[in-house]
Amino acid sequence: DSIAKRQKTDKQTTFHVHRCILSQASLYFKSQFSAQIETVEQRSSTSTIHLHELALQAFSVFLDYVYNPEQGRLGFNIENAVALRHLAMNFRVDRLLKGIIDMRCKASHIQFLNE
Repeated sequence: DSIAKRQKTDKQTTFHVHRCILSQASLYFKSQFSAQIETVEQRSSTSTIHLHELALQAFSVFLDYVYNPEQGRLGFNIENAVALRHLAMNFRVDRLLKGIIDMRCKASHIQFLNE
C-alpha cells in the first residue's frame, strides 16, 4: 500500500499499489523498496508521500501509466502535463517523462502551424 498526502492539509488519499510494479517502472521506488536498511515502510508495508494538490490529482493518471505503459498516454492531456512531468521527474519514470515531452512538442508544433 502507498498513501499520498496532500501538502498543507491533513487529508490523505490512499492508493493500493504493488511494489513490484512500481519498482519496475520507477527508479525512485526501486531504490526505496530495495533498501538494505529496514525502514518503517518495510515493516508496515505502507509508504507515505507528500504531494502538491495538482500532483495528487494527476497521481491516478500516473499510476494508470505505470500499470499500463503499453497503452500509451491513457490520461495525458495538456491540463495535467505539468503535474505528470513533475511526478515523472521526481519518481524517475523516464518513459513517462519522454511521452510527456513528446506530447508537449507535438502540441506546440500544431499550435505553431495553426497561427
